Amino acid sequence: IFPLVQFMMVNELEEAMELAQRVPKLEEREAVLKQGLMRWARRDPAGLDGYLARYDVSDSVQRSIRAARSLKESRRENPGTQ
Repeated sequence: IFPLVQFMMVNELEEAMELAQRVPKLEEREAVLKQGLMRWARRDPAGLDGYLARYDVSDSVQRSIRAARSLKESRRENPGTQ
């Protein structure tokens, strides 16, 4: 299921993150949630907030989401930085 979720993230991010909740191994689930939710934070912060209202995620995943949001904000404030 892990590789399927990663594949789906490209075009079906919300569906992929729904499926990510079913990844049986905690370590793999955390990794795929970080990947997808960080991407979601950059693309659609409001949609991500809806997802987070429905699902609990670990502190580690929350930190990754905050980092992605912070990076997005920084790039918006300083468009010339990469």
